Amino acid sequence: MVAFRMQRQARFQQADPDKKLICVVDEGSLIRGFGSPQVMRRQLEHLLALTDSPRYLIRIAELSRYNVPVHLGSIAIWDFSARILPTIAYQEVFDGGMVFQDETQVDDRARAFDRLRGASLTPARSVQRLRDILKRAGR
Repeated sequence: MVAFRMQRQARFQQADPDKKLICVVDEGSLIRGFGSPQVMRRQLEHLLALTDSPRYLIRIAELSRYNVPVHLGSIAIWDFSARILPTIAYQEVFDGGMVFQDETQVDDRARAFDRLRGASLTPARSVQRLRDILKRAGR
């Protein structure tokens, strides 16, 4: 999975600069320790660096809000602008994942993602939250 994600990241970086990646990150995953304090700081710094590019739109789903529909889990929705391929969704689980191509199933996930994005912090507030979390991680 790591090799696949690294390849996907490299392809995105080489793609048309007009392509965008829209991410909603659960705040719990940013404050829950993983690896080591140094690893967490580097991850947060990396996310902050991505926000300098107009290609990356990062929003944070706040822990303190009760109406954030985070039940969607880890999902990627690929919407191909050239319409050569239909929109597809990939939903991860701990031991693999599922690809959804059925239009209804993809639409359900896309609408859920739109609700999650709308209930999350704005991009500017998300950047500030990342900075705040990074400051706390530096202690």
